Amino acid sequence: MSEVANIWSTDQTDVTPTSALLRSPTVIILFIGLWGVNIAILDRFGLSYKRAFGFLKGKTNAGNSTGRIAVHDNNSNDDKGVEMTQTIKSDNIKNKMRALSHAQSALDALSHLEIGNSNDEEDQDNLPLLSPSPSSSSPTSVPPPSITSDITLVSVGLLVLLYLTQLTWITLFSGGVLGASLMFYAYTFVVILSSPPNTITGRMRVKLRVFITILWEIVCGARDFVHVFVADALCSLSKVFFDQGLLLTLAFHYPDHIARSSKSLIIPPLFASSPYLIRARQCANSWINFENKSDPMRHMHVLNGVKYLSSIVPIVLLTMEQVEGDEIKRQVIENRVILALVINTVYTFCWDTFVDWGLGTNLLSGFNFCEVGPGSASHVDKENKGRDGCIRQGIRFGNKATTLAIIVNLSLRCAWALRFSALSLTEDQFILLAQFLEVFRRALWNVFRIEWQLVTMRNNCS
Repeated sequence: MSEVANIWSTDQTDVTPTSALLRSPTVIILFIGLWGVNIAILDRFGLSYKRAFGFLKGKTNAGNSTGRIAVHDNNSNDDKGVEMTQTIKSDNIKNKMRALSHAQSALDALSHLEIGNSNDEEDQDNLPLLSPSPSSSSPTSVPPPSITSDITLVSVGLLVLLYLTQLTWITLFSGGVLGASLMFYAYTFVVILSSPPNTITGRMRVKLRVFITILWEIVCGARDFVHVFVADALCSLSKVFFDQGLLLTLAFHYPDHIARSSKSLIIPPLFASSPYLIRARQCANSWINFENKSDPMRHMHVLNGVKYLSSIVPIVLLTMEQVEGDEIKRQVIENRVILALVINTVYTFCWDTFVDWGLGTNLLSGFNFCEVGPGSASHVDKENKGRDGCIRQGIRFGNKATTLAIIVNLSLRCAWALRFSALSLTEDQFILLAQFLEVFRRALWNVFRIEWQLVTMRNNCS
């Protein structure tokens, strides 16, 4: 957060390459592109993120006329355990439906305007919560091209637009970073809003509308998994929020010089803290509305809220350090910053591993899983003969890959330590690198978090 000192600089002509590239838009573009990678990985392992988000809720029932699989829970009066039933339809009707689906292939672009109504998404709806892991004897699952390819193309297009903005505004017209950033955002929104619905940007407009709806529901206090997941993702963009607050501060004072005072630093830290405050609020609401007030698990929401509040402490301390003029006091604050970062890193890493990913549950609490057939936790654990039992029964990605993911997650959590390394990085280059590493860490976290959510949905019998 030490980049706040830049707003007090009277020299606005010295622009480093990374700031000229417009740091925050670059990070946002990478964030979008890696979500496309997440979708491809999840599909490769037979994991439906839409089912985890609840987008397919209500589509699987015994009376479904399209022949989708219906899953009954253990409390069903007609079945023992968990069994799957499929509506009996004649082959002729199925063939006619399949022919009709192929006849409408020309409208595939339009069909993707609604979540879950494309052919690929309908196939996802036919799958159980956790489909069997892909093997060499089965054909490799192909990611839905309309989603993954759209996100990839949009990311590349935004990166090109960002480069052209830099070239036009900064290089050719000798403009500043503030003007180039505003120009990029304005042109991006104009393109998205004015695109026809059957184009890539048109389809992205609908997905953007869904995302904005989720954000609004988060503000209104929604606490479903999709709202918690998105709010967690926003925490990884804390520095991006800080940059937007920085731009807003510069815009308010433009073209005047900004005085070095705490009053000039209200907006950027507040923006940076907003994702953590939102998650802390969600945790507080979950604790208040917990059904069984005497259940010890209720206090897990308190511990989770404390975790997010601990992430705000370094932001406040770093802001105080920049305002403080006395060098000795600055060093004292710096030591407190390091202590706060170490505590937060250990806290968040343990929470990632044991709670968000459900790893090490056998060692901590001995979770019991139901027998739910191939691809389930118990089934995979029996096939592996306990090889992955020390991490979690039925780990989806294998013992070695999961162990590596834990190590990588911890390493990326410690990216803040790079500021004390011997690397000859400028302040701006360090900030950009730290943001990139956090976005990659979040992409890794996404995969294991969704996988664990699907496992808990499938094996909710402990």
